[in-house]
Amino acid sequence: MKIAELLRETLASNGVDTVIGVPGGQTLGFYHALSQSNGRIRHLTVLDERTGAYAADAYARATGKLGVCDGTVGPGATNLVSGLAEALNSSSPILAIVSELQSETIHFSEWGTASQGIDQVELLRPVCKAVYAVREAHEFHYMLNRAILAALTGRPGPVAIIIPMDMFETEVVPPRLGSISTSVVRPARSIADPAAVADAVTLLRDAQRPLLLVGGGAVGCDANEEVLRVAELLQAPVATTWTGKGIIAEDHPLALGILGNAAGYPGLEDAAKAADLIFMVGTKSSQNSTYRWTIPSIGQKVIHLDVDGMETGRVFRTDVSLVGDARLVLTQLADALTGSAKVDRPEWRAKYSDVLKRARVELGRQAALDFVPIAPQRVVDEISKAAAAQDVFVCDASFASAWGAMYYSIKQAGRRTIFPRGMAGLGFGLPAAVGAAAGRPDASVFLLSGDGGFAYSVQELAVAVKFGLKVRAIVINNGSYGWIKHSYSARFGGDLAETHMPRFDYVAVANGMGCPAIRVEKPEDLAAALRTAADASGPFLVEVITSAEESPIVSHRGKAADPYKAPADPYAVTENA
Repeated sequence: MKIAELLRETLASNGVDTVIGVPGGQTLGFYHALSQSNGRIRHLTVLDERTGAYAADAYARATGKLGVCDGTVGPGATNLVSGLAEALNSSSPILAIVSELQSETIHFSEWGTASQGIDQVELLRPVCKAVYAVREAHEFHYMLNRAILAALTGRPGPVAIIIPMDMFETEVVPPRLGSISTSVVRPARSIADPAAVADAVTLLRDAQRPLLLVGGGAVGCDANEEVLRVAELLQAPVATTWTGKGIIAEDHPLALGILGNAAGYPGLEDAAKAADLIFMVGTKSSQNSTYRWTIPSIGQKVIHLDVDGMETGRVFRTDVSLVGDARLVLTQLADALTGSAKVDRPEWRAKYSDVLKRARVELGRQAALDFVPIAPQRVVDEISKAAAAQDVFVCDASFASAWGAMYYSIKQAGRRTIFPRGMAGLGFGLPAAVGAAAGRPDASVFLLSGDGGFAYSVQELAVAVKFGLKVRAIVINNGSYGWIKHSYSARFGGDLAETHMPRFDYVAVANGMGCPAIRVEKPEDLAAALRTAADASGPFLVEVITSAEESPIVSHRGKAADPYKAPADPYAVTENA
């Protein structure tokens, strides 16, 4: 058996059905092996290794399975960096298969003495959970198994395996029956220390105003039922980070929505400050969801649950650290809480219910804006109405993510939204929608992207057409880099010419790639256009001409605190945080 064939069989036996990437001269051995898979593994050929990594990331987030991408030696590897960095900071399980120079010429990598040579291990190490460079044929299968396990277990993340081009066609002895390659690798899941669980239960029972702050780690292990069970037992409201959006249906009376100084629901900062205990679940204490590290404050009790023991207590003083799988640990907590006296916190319920009511009134008012150019808030609200409960909503970075987080309503808990919060880089949206659609053919994938972000990866629309993917791309075209435009105005006053973009004709671009498209310039035309997009059998693009004057970011509303600057003391609550 050749190494390329062993790679194919190991991927297939570990549940991989899709590989995403761009062919290169040094990966042809692998591509030939994939072509002989008898339909078990399809290759989704994209037009840039960077977008391939983004697509693999979204595939993993949408399905809960291992995402796999490939890249050829040198420029293919350098192109992977942005996508792998996003996956690393978002804890997405990806296997990146990267080819290398021929074994006998690897030592000529320095300065590209051998064509396309570069130290790929050092290149990829900062953006990967682990990097495995195969140098001998006999070590390949061990390294591949290690790479798959590393990507999936503990805190998930991207892992690269680098394989010399000649080694793909090297013959090796197939592994014996019963080895790891013959059974699907499942992430090892662990419960928390029972003593820590007991301490957490005591704090939760004693709290008068508990609040759950749930992040992407809970969504990643499908803990939505367990989060709801604990919240209902405690009668505690559930706020989420951007990546935690989807953990609870947002029409539930305990669902508070997004917490944060960027794209946070109006008034939720007051509710978070009023809590006497914050239970953080699967969140890395990022600057946005903690209002620039001011919540939790020094007077609030903190319980932090995370699969990564290095995460709990890393940023905030933590009263109880729970290390384990969110779904299993929440089950531990729920079982311990069940049977105790029924919790009733009428004053706390009245407080957060009032905040939520006022937030929804304000969001509803903004979503109904009917001016021209169209308000982005209105666009997202109409997308939310057009999407079915099981559909997936993907956002590009910048304002598209913020508008989407605030105004897209989750009808059914689950893996429903994908945001590029790892690196927040423009260009994530369209390839992510392609990856999500490849993994979820049962659903439509609605993409919200600004014109700036869409320009980064517009070529992938042709990939959606080629594979007949149900991507509904909504481009909010305001002719500017919105976040940068408003940040400049808030910090320095006036306008910056460099933030202006030409208004591309994305309808013409889409049509040129074989994708049907329509332009919308009046708010009353949005609903019909989105219904047409939702009903399409393949990809469809809706270009919406939107206002450049609207911003979802609190710090853009006048001279406010610098959103990029951390307070000197993480527990010091600052003005305009």
